[in-house]
Amino acid sequence: MLRRVVVMGGVAIVMIASLTLAQPPGRQGRGFGFGGQGGQGSGAMLLATPDVRKELGTSEEQNKKIDDLLADLQEQMRESFGNFQDIQNLSQEERQKRFDETRKKGEEIGKKADEKLSKILEPKQADRLKQLRLQREGAGAFNREEIAKELGLTKDQQDKIRKIQETARPQGGGGFQNLSDEERRELLTKMREQREKAQKDIFAVLTEVQTKKWSEMKGKEFKFPEGGFGGFGPGGRPNEERKRPEKKKID
Repeated sequence: MLRRVVVMGGVAIVMIASLTLAQPPGRQGRGFGFGGQGGQGSGAMLLATPDVRKELGTSEEQNKKIDDLLADLQEQMRESFGNFQDIQNLSQEERQKRFDETRKKGEEIGKKADEKLSKILEPKQADRLKQLRLQREGAGAFNREEIAKELGLTKDQQDKIRKIQETARPQGGGGFQNLSDEERRELLTKMREQREKAQKDIFAVLTEVQTKKWSEMKGKEFKFPEGGFGGFGPGGRPNEERKRPEKKKID
């Protein structure tokens, strides 16, 4: 149990770091954005959340393999990110280059992790995980080539979506640095409002047929726990009191 908490906590930290690094300077806060060019990078990361495992009905044997996979993913991501402080000291051009390199490495690592995960999960479990990933990404999933193709998004629609996303992203290079707690809360509220408005604007770009298709693709609605990252609550601390996921049969 302790090992699982450590693994989940480590993956949560890596996820948060990947969200920060995936945007160029002045566009931090990707958790309120749209997932960059590659969405969240890997559906495997969602399995750091106990409630997701419960939804999939993973067995104890599967959970052990998933823990090993997430621990390996965590280590690879850490190596890919390098020293975060070093990145802050780079020039804007050098930082952008590092961001791009890190994003590409993250996408490659994520794809390999998903390939390994496909050998651990049963087909129905894998299908449900894909649905949960779409729900988690929201409109950010439209940036993924395979999702855009499945929805039948035209070039004009994709251009409109990108424009909406760019407009909704926070501007300015300061991020959360040197802000008071009250200023951070105000900024987060503003970012959340921008994201919600942009989501509505993006879905308005879809046709009625595409909207219906999207609803089918993401499946039955799943309520993700508060805090979002791998069993972490609003306070950012691992929830050690969560019960071990019970096996649930997927119809």
